[in-house]
Amino acid sequence: MITAVTVLDYCNINERVKVGDEIKFVFSDASRAGLKKGDVVTIKQLLDGLLLPSGNDEAYVLASYTGEKISTRELSIEEAISNFMIYANKKAVSIGAIN
Repeated sequence: MITAVTVLDYCNINERVKVGDEIKFVFSDASRAGLKKGDVVTIKQLLDGLLLPSGNDEAYVLASYTGEKISTRELSIEEAISNFMIYANKKAVSIGAIN
């Protein structure tokens, strides 16, 4: 849920996102919604896949895209995901999460 809430702070649901190598970070036994590298989808479609089948592939694409969008410079996938997590953790604290 915090991924979705944080993404919505920075992205419009109609933005289009091209799926990249970030989906390689998803563990082979993780829940997936079926994204493939090169797919072009909207933020809304990614959120649907994140929230309905708990798609970890969607989570990584959203984190990478949003993490780079928040930054003032181009980031590697790893840097973008790390940057996103900084903001997701801040968001969690701001809405009352303590652990």
